[in-house]
Amino acid sequence: MTKVPEESEEVQALKAELERMRAVKEKFNKTMAIRVRKKCDMLKDINVVTTEALERETKRAQKEDWGRNKFRGALWGSNSKLKLRRAERDE
Repeated sequence: MTKVPEESEEVQALKAELERMRAVKEKFNKTMAIRVRKKCDMLKDINVVTTEALERETKRAQKEDWGRNKFRGALWGSNSKLKLRRAERDE
């Protein structure tokens, strides 16, 4: 049977310090995980809001383009009619 030597006070103090540091590290890791999760959630919310705003702006721009193209078509048609009238008048 081998005899285990008794630990000195310095070794006991180092072991206690090591356990305290492990607890601090664990608390830090949990705190950081919570911060990272909150930041991630905040960025997701910002992304959703930005995406919705972009979709609204895209729809508005498409409607504006559609209206502009409709107006151009009407002007082109009116211009064609005026050209025909001028041509008839000049004959």
